[in-house]
Amino acid sequence: MPPGFLKLEVVYNLHRQKGQDLLIVVESFLSVFWLYQARVKNVVALMGSVLGDKQEELIVTYLGPQGQAILLFDGDEDGQVCTENCLARLGAKLFVKALDIRPYARKPHQLEPELIKKLLS
Repeated sequence: MPPGFLKLEVVYNLHRQKGQDLLIVVESFLSVFWLYQARVKNVVALMGSVLGDKQEELIVTYLGPQGQAILLFDGDEDGQVCTENCLARLGAKLFVKALDIRPYARKPHQLEPELIKKLLS
């Protein structure tokens, strides 16, 4: 990371979102790349398994109170802790749904494109 870069203050790929009322939130930028290749364009990343205060503010401000977020975090312990934290924090301000990928893969970028579409529908 560049000196002075604070990943807890940035939501990766949020600047490319235009007028979305639904965001898919993942942990890593690699998952953003993979979902984007699977034609899921409204995907953003925390760049880790912790939701920073500024990241929370950015997501809530972007989506507004009528917005929706789908959490598609890693299937490991850190991903599960992040899911619970994000459900509590973001869920107090907008609609949030968490998808459990553990039956299929450890990370979203390990999912097949067709399965991604099925999980998100």
